[in-house]
Amino acid sequence: MSIYSIRLYLEPNPDGQFTVTSPDVPGLVTEGDTPEVIQANVQEALEALLDEDYFRQVSIDSAGGIVWPNGYDFCPNYLYEDVPAVESVAS
Repeated sequence: MSIYSIRLYLEPNPDGQFTVTSPDVPGLVTEGDTPEVIQANVQEALEALLDEDYFRQVSIDSAGGIVWPNGYDFCPNYLYEDVPAVESVAS
């Protein structure tokens, strides 16, 4: 089992829920009103990222950007220039 650490941003909504996003996982958007619900929703969203079939749907656009099935994309330069290096964690 591997352990990964990602940043989560929680933004309170007027209805008492929190919108949860992560700068480390483009496209991760979920909601919850308790820590338990938020954790379960984030876990469910992240499980999709472990699905090899999901990754087979990724494509490269004409500008060289990576495009996910949900329409999100990011510039390859971002990966090489703007993202700080992180230490690999062995399982």
